[in-house]
Amino acid sequence: MAVHGLRVGLVVALALVCLIAFANASPLPDLHDVTAPSQVTKWLDLEGRRAILSAHKTRESYREAFGRWYKRHPSQTQPLRDDYYNFIPTFEGSLLNGSASLQWSSPCFKTVQANISVTPSGGKIELYTTGHTGWFCFDWYILGTQEGIYLHPILTEGHHSIDFDGWRTGEYDDVVLNGMQVFLVVEGLLDTVVSIAETWLELFSCLGDQSYNNRLFLQEKMGFTYKERKQQVVTLNKSDIKSGMYLGVTRFDGLDPMIMWGTGGHTGHTAMTMWMDNELYVMESTSDPWPLTCQYWPQPENIMKTPWDKWIQDAIAAEYMVSIFPLSPENQKKFNTTAALEFFKSVQGHPYGFSNFIYGWIDGKFNYPPPLAAQLVATVFAFVDRIYPQGANIIYLDGINLRLKQMGLAPCSNMECVVAILDHRGLTFDDVMSIPEQDDWNYPDGKNMVCDVFVLSMYKAGGLFGDLASQIQATEQTPRDSYMMALYDGNWQRPAACAVDDVPWCQLLGKYLQDLPYWNTVALYPHMNEQCQSQPPAYDRCPGMSPSDPRCHC
Repeated sequence: MAVHGLRVGLVVALALVCLIAFANASPLPDLHDVTAPSQVTKWLDLEGRRAILSAHKTRESYREAFGRWYKRHPSQTQPLRDDYYNFIPTFEGSLLNGSASLQWSSPCFKTVQANISVTPSGGKIELYTTGHTGWFCFDWYILGTQEGIYLHPILTEGHHSIDFDGWRTGEYDDVVLNGMQVFLVVEGLLDTVVSIAETWLELFSCLGDQSYNNRLFLQEKMGFTYKERKQQVVTLNKSDIKSGMYLGVTRFDGLDPMIMWGTGGHTGHTAMTMWMDNELYVMESTSDPWPLTCQYWPQPENIMKTPWDKWIQDAIAAEYMVSIFPLSPENQKKFNTTAALEFFKSVQGHPYGFSNFIYGWIDGKFNYPPPLAAQLVATVFAFVDRIYPQGANIIYLDGINLRLKQMGLAPCSNMECVVAILDHRGLTFDDVMSIPEQDDWNYPDGKNMVCDVFVLSMYKAGGLFGDLASQIQATEQTPRDSYMMALYDGNWQRPAACAVDDVPWCQLLGKYLQDLPYWNTVALYPHMNEQCQSQPPAYDRCPGMSPSDPRCHC
């Protein structure tokens, strides 16, 4: 019920976003053509882009935004985009009592300076702006603590004073210790609404050319270009398929590309093959994508098994890209299928890993793809806790409580309690978020495993981690980590049907070729990937060296 309540809330929010945006979409003459070479150069350059935005803040930009998503077609020549996820505010810094002023620039002001003074009864931010770029250009700021958020506009050049009359419970201590977090709404309020709607309409909804838009997004954010294949379906004999073969999946549905952008991987979903009672199955942990994107996979959706033939047909209908590859001969002999199947039976029907999804990804503040920042995540979590505590429990609070328990502390029922505990011990929210997830942790609804975690847990139960089993947490891995592990057959004599693609694995489905950088290169080691921070576009696990370098033990 909690998950369905969260989905209903998302639908209502998206409906309001679209209603507001369309209300501002009046047809006015075009002001600029971003496809012209000179303008493309400016659009790709951040400062040039800001200049364009501040010079053309009219309702035309909103009409144009909604015109693009349904007009776009692969046959059209399009520049690289820089407007997906632009609704994410940028973190400008933390204002600390008695510290030097912060300084930054914005689309509307060449320089902005700010400082804060704090007392137990309230506080004041003194803010100074110079170099106003236009009469109708103004900044919006989100001022955040781990107890709440405040929205404030800056309309004119000069001195501005922002007063805080009193604090919420625990907020004064938080501001003294961690400061007031300053976030700039770069697009302005209406353009932010448009960016939210445009990101959803173009990347997640099925209303436009979803595949093309997502490929464009991945090219922009990750620098990756997909190549078309000569043959879109490769059929294998079931006799060629063994238990434990890895299935790497990508779907251009907004969700997989978002996971790929966050983690640096080239797949968004993971599954595996298993023979059970003389029948071949695909086993996986999956979730209902509605309302973020279209319903494309038959229910039920949880930790489940599907007969191979049916899964392949469903995958074709869902427009999956799917690659398959076996374990190495040594690992195939080692893999205890009986033990793996017993583990599957013990977790079959358990929910997808919503409660620990974020913890396997986040190892520290340098995991977030810009402009997303750790400070913004903490502020948003506190906000969600106030407006939808049930959703907060599912998304992050249950996971925080398991970490507090590991530290010998009592659980919390809300973020106010969490903040008080952290402030008392001089810890940050990021310190708690980066505590490694443990495979033996149980959430209120049971074991939580996302797709790759389930597959690696099956490998672990089957003995593939050997003596390192107690030192490698499957729940700390991402899809990228799972296919980079040196577990697979790098010299596989592929069935003849796989020769259509010049890769060491076999791509079964997809119009475009799947590329898996650093596939099968990272040997297992204790505490694997527990402290691996990486960011786009390079996603270096160990800056300055190859991910397969034996010294790279992040």
